[in-house]
Amino acid sequence: MLVTRGCPLEELAFEGYSFFIRMMRLCLDPVFAGIGIPHGDGSPVLCIPGYLHGDFYMTLTLIPWLKTIGYHPYPSHIVNAGCLADSTRSLERRLAHIYDTEKKPVIIVGHSLGGVLARYLGTEFPDEVRGVALLGSPLHQSFVSTFLSWQAKMLFSILT
Repeated sequence: MLVTRGCPLEELAFEGYSFFIRMMRLCLDPVFAGIGIPHGDGSPVLCIPGYLHGDFYMTLTLIPWLKTIGYHPYPSHIVNAGCLADSTRSLERRLAHIYDTEKKPVIIVGHSLGGVLARYLGTEFPDEVRGVALLGSPLHQSFVSTFLSWQAKMLFSILT
């Protein structure tokens, strides 16, 4: 058992340290070090965060891991919290920039709502997108419609 300052790691989880414990376990995992898994071919990967998040949590885990296993990851440069149309336009520009820089199709990884946006980019720009990976993202179109409807209702209630 891992002990920190005389306190078992599991006990620290109850004191608000669960995030740090999970990060420590992740960083110590052989898969995070790229051991025992296939390595990439240097392909560019655009990483899109989930709703109400920016690139910060992607730069802590996913982006370093993708670099370790042989890909060329890029942060999205968005905060996925505002207008979806603005986020989408920013991602379209980001995808175009990466594609122009790398001169080859881009793999897109999206978490949660970022996966919905990744799927959109994949369908709208098939020549620029090599593939799309969704992490905890809704797959049903009804969710997107419901979510957008909910977002419009919230905005309407704030404005009136």
